[in-house]
Amino acid sequence: MIYLRACFRCRGDIVLDRDIHGAYFKCLQCGFSRDIPSPEEVREAAVPLHAAAVVFDATEAREEAA
Repeated sequence: MIYLRACFRCRGDIVLDRDIHGAYFKCLQCGFSRDIPSPEEVREAAVPLHAAAVVFDATEAREEAA
């Protein structure tokens, strides 16, 4: 698939391609390429919701404001 004027660097045309390592975008004008992570890589890199939760103690906030 070709995306017109979508290059991240030069605004040239990019093509979506795939090889043994996975999918990637490659610019037809400047040669810039960018890997597209697989769904498995995205899941592994995601932070679990319980680890990203911020605990906010309202009593401490009231004490600091006073």
